[in-house]
This record gives sequence, C-alpha cells and structure tokens, in this order.
Amino acid sequence: MKIILNDEEQIIKQTVEKKQGIIETIDKLVDGNILSHIIINDYPIYIEIEDYIDRHLNDIEKIQIITKTKSEFVNDTLLTAENYLEHGINAIEHLADQFYQTPTQEDWNQFKNFTDGLNWINNVILNIDSLKERPSNWNDYVKIYHDLENGVRELAEAVEGNDEILIADIINYEIKSIYEKLNKLITTTIDTEGCRPNAN
Repeated sequence: MKIILNDEEQIIKQTVEKKQGIIETIDKLVDGNILSHIIINDYPIYIEIEDYIDRHLNDIEKIQIITKTKSEFVNDTLLTAENYLEHGINAIEHLADQFYQTPTQEDWNQFKNFTDGLNWINNVILNIDSLKERPSNWNDYVKIYHDLENGVRELAEAVEGNDEILIADIINYEIKSIYEKLNKLITTTIDTEGCRPNAN
C-alpha cells in the first residue's frame, strides 16, 4: 500500500492490514497540520474517513493525505464562508418574504436548509476559535458568534410558538444583519491577513 502525504510518497509495509494501523499512520503524517481530506485510489473522501477505510480496506492500493497548515485552513474556511454568506443573504431575504405570507412545504424545506447553514456558520467560528492561529480581529468574530447564538435562540422560540411572522422578522431584521456584518468582517480579514486565489 502506498501512502502519500500531499506530494511526498512513502511506501508503507503491506502488513498494514488493520484500519487502526492506517489511521495511526495518517495521524502521524498529518503532524500538527490539519487534515483536509484523503484520496483513496483516486477517490476523494472528506467525511467519515475511518468508516470508508474500514469498508474498503482490502481494495486500498494508494492513500493520498491532503493537509493544510492552520493558516491555510483558516483562509480557505473564511473564503468558503464568505462565498456562502454572499449567496445566503439573498436567499434569506426571499425566505423571510415567504414567511410573511403563508409558507409552503417548500418554504419549510428552505427554512431547514437555512438552519443547517446557521449551524455551519457557528461551526466555522468554533473550529477557527479552537486554533492558536486566528485572525487578529478575532474578538469581533466572537461578538458576532454570540449575536448569532441569541438570534438562533429567538428563532427556535418563534418556531416552537408557530409564529411565522416572528420567524420572518427574526430572519429579516436579526439574522440578515448578522450575516451582513459577518460577511464584511470576513472580507476585511481575507483582504488584510489572508489571500485570494488568482488575485493579481
């Protein structure tokens, strides 16, 4: 079995037959960086890596481990969040409009997607917060995180009370504003401390 770290190839003994041995080797090679994903036999795996290895153990010929430095991880995560927020702001405006009327099942499905996005944004902030390599304006992110938590709590109460107008108000006047502030903050961070792909 070949195990490749980014582009550095290492041959691992064929006797690595157990998932645990492969996972330990991967962990050792990652060594202080962040595991982005792995590529097994030219197939990229981003989630449930251990389960995938366990299910395909006998077929694995090559594992490529793709890592990022913590700074690269922060920058890439912020770029992804910025892109999400730019598109998300328009989507939540439409969602709020639908809840001011009688929302359809499709609107409730979009609401579920919206709440999944809220959860993802929270996780982005928590994941970066766990690192030492955070942006210099990190306290501003922490404040936005707390504002977002409050908005989510109010939103949950409105959903529990089946108050569709209140749901629309919270989305339109609180969450949208938080998204706009966070998007502006992320853009500033990337432009002052990070980098953009293909920037001149």
